[in-house]
Amino acid sequence: EGEADTTRVRGFGGITFNTNLFFELEARVVNASLEPSIFTFTNDDLDNGYLFAGRFGKAFEGFTVEGIVGRTSADTFEGSTERNIFAAAVSVPLTDDFVFTGLVGRLDGVSGTDDSGFDGFYDFNHGSVALAFLVNDQLSIKCQYAFGSGRIDSPDTPEDAEVREWSVAVEFQPERLVEFGNPIFNASLTRTELTQGAPENDEAIEERFDVGLKFELGSTPEFRKSVMRPELPRYENWLGVSAGILE
Repeated sequence: EGEADTTRVRGFGGITFNTNLFFELEARVVNASLEPSIFTFTNDDLDNGYLFAGRFGKAFEGFTVEGIVGRTSADTFEGSTERNIFAAAVSVPLTDDFVFTGLVGRLDGVSGTDDSGFDGFYDFNHGSVALAFLVNDQLSIKCQYAFGSGRIDSPDTPEDAEVREWSVAVEFQPERLVEFGNPIFNASLTRTELTQGAPENDEAIEERFDVGLKFELGSTPEFRKSVMRPELPRYENWLGVSAGILE
């Protein structure tokens, strides 16, 4: 058991064409200050990580679809674990007040310095579903569930691995405070359960509370507003915990 203070910086940039086609770049950089565990050794969890992804898709009448290709990495005290990201996602406004988003994806391409990258999840298929409730024009609440399964450990003796993740997030966007953009305040609570199959039969549980502030600059189409955009899972944490704690 251990604790960490984490700093996460995230950015989006994109362009939307007249045909409602869009292309975006997403980046996340994470740094965690790990505290000693209740044992005599240091808690071997995520130390730092990153994600870079390209997102491209089209808004149709009543729904939006997109494809996602990217790269993610996590460093622990034992080394790095890196994976390619391939995913497809959909966003569907169900009513004026509710928005459904869903994602299916795969973590593929083993590389890194921690046991040549095999200590973390690989050949890992996963999905997520989320439902957002728009309380009013300024406040939204989103509940999300993510799940996945694949392999972990050396390819000579691979073991099954799974992840289950629940999260609740709140976003509040006040009236436009500055001329160049809209500030958005957010907070979320997340619980992640990661398991490794026989013969080790290990389990790790990570609980996170995040608070943050982001700016939405320029003019963002309604169908790409924050609450409408499918969230990419916290791949950095999945890789850091699976490579560091499970292994």
